[in-house]
Amino acid sequence: MKLCRRNYPLETISKVISTCQRLKYIDDGTTAALYVAERKRKHYGPCHIKQQMQKKGFSAADIERALKDGYSFEDQLAHARVALLKKSNQLPQKIPPTAARQKLYNHLRYRGFSPQIIHQILTENSHENDI
Repeated sequence: MKLCRRNYPLETISKVISTCQRLKYIDDGTTAALYVAERKRKHYGPCHIKQQMQKKGFSAADIERALKDGYSFEDQLAHARVALLKKSNQLPQKIPPTAARQKLYNHLRYRGFSPQIIHQILTENSHENDI
């Protein structure tokens, strides 16, 4: 911790952290919710967001709460549709439909969407565009 390296007494550090938590300056739950909202805006799915939050050191409880409260099933469908549309516009025109479908599936999986969401979106899309 930076304060320890700068030779602040542990008692002072504890008091400062307690005061900041009491005043809600430090709130892991709020930070987790903000992180989910930020990544959601970039059309990442919950699996990707969860993995990134684990790497950053968020607690499992904060991750689950933030995802549950901030990323509904309907939100996942909407963001997966946007990600699919962006990627499908980048695909070559002469790509076979099965290859296009596989590329879109892989892209959405990489973005962190569940197979259930991907299947639903690809099924919708295949009815509309014959992919």
